[in-house]
Amino acid sequence: MIQACQFCHMKFPSNNQLHRHVRNGCSAMNKVPTTITVPTVPTITALSAVPITSMKPTPGLICSDAKKMDTTVGYSFHEWRYATANAHLTVTASPQPICLDTGCTMSLVDQKFLAEQAPSISIQQMSSPITVRGLGTNRHELKDFITLDIHLPGDDKTAVITREVHIVEDLKAKMLLGIDVLGPERVLLNLNSRIVTIRSCQNIRVPLILRLNPPIRSTASSMSRNTPSFPSWHLASQHRYYH
Repeated sequence: MIQACQFCHMKFPSNNQLHRHVRNGCSAMNKVPTTITVPTVPTITALSAVPITSMKPTPGLICSDAKKMDTTVGYSFHEWRYATANAHLTVTASPQPICLDTGCTMSLVDQKFLAEQAPSISIQQMSSPITVRGLGTNRHELKDFITLDIHLPGDDKTAVITREVHIVEDLKAKMLLGIDVLGPERVLLNLNSRIVTIRSCQNIRVPLILRLNPPIRSTASSMSRNTPSFPSWHLASQHRYYH
């Protein structure tokens, strides 16, 4: 088999002759540069400093034109909260913010909030409890539930939704409306216009609250005191809630 020198490209009939040629000193070897230039690989820090809009456009990919958060790096979530709307549980009760969550399968209400809003409501019990888990390892056995009139005030009218809601202790969101209510009531959440449209109640429009008011401007010294609001999950029965 014919072998060729990779430096001078001279051909030899065998490997032995090729090796002898290299050992004796191929004249082209001296022309090979001793220093090899390795291209610089950008670090993660350098890449993060490059704005997405400066990257080369790719067909089929459209970059977001949304405004970037003006906060300390890594803490942009401080300006936001889970989606809420004002609601009350009786005609005379004062509206309070409750959470709207399409990712939750079972609607829940805090025991104390229920007592404040509807102290005389009749509480029912399931034949066997449902186990749910909040953030971490805390587990709750839920057995009590109610059939509740949920009032969602709009600009000039109030939507009234009657649904089953389970009772839980220490629910910081006060009440969580899950997909078991939002789905059948045909509730539409428009995050852009900050409007909740309740299709089952003649398309009544209710304000949707997403942004904290006022926005939190955290500094490095106060980061540890500011904790995010986020969903706590998940349990054997595939339900989750805000705790």
